[in-house]
Amino acid sequence: MEAISTRDTVVALHLEGLTYGQIRYATGLSRGTIGGHLARWRAASGDEDARVNGRVWTEGEDDDLRRMFAAGALIGSIADALGRTPKAIHGRLSVLRTGDALAPRKPSDECSADKPHARRMREADARFLKALALAFQRGDHLPEMARAA
Repeated sequence: MEAISTRDTVVALHLEGLTYGQIRYATGLSRGTIGGHLARWRAASGDEDARVNGRVWTEGEDDDLRRMFAAGALIGSIADALGRTPKAIHGRLSVLRTGDALAPRKPSDECSADKPHARRMREADARFLKALALAFQRGDHLPEMARAA
């Protein structure tokens, strides 16, 4: 008798229509492990466009998402309007941001020299170095016995 692998078990339960939570309860595996097994199974089957829930984002949904997000709608209300979960909305916003710059990214030099925080840190470092130099001049850095000699 041939042993059934963990991946085969996860895939079989998934194909029976069980949710991640139900598969987790049945197998004792974490959601991440279950997702990994299903992702590798989908990749091995050559079905690159397969989704766990079977729903692919349409251009109309993307347009609605862009419009609602730009208008400042809450993620929960966008999810309700599109029939998606808040996690799906966050994930799709991430994909859209990298694809067509839905929201402007922060510049990579966020801690550049002209930022107030960076300037305060440089000033604090300069004060520390000045105090340290004065301590060396006074001999404060030497142990008590060395100063007495």
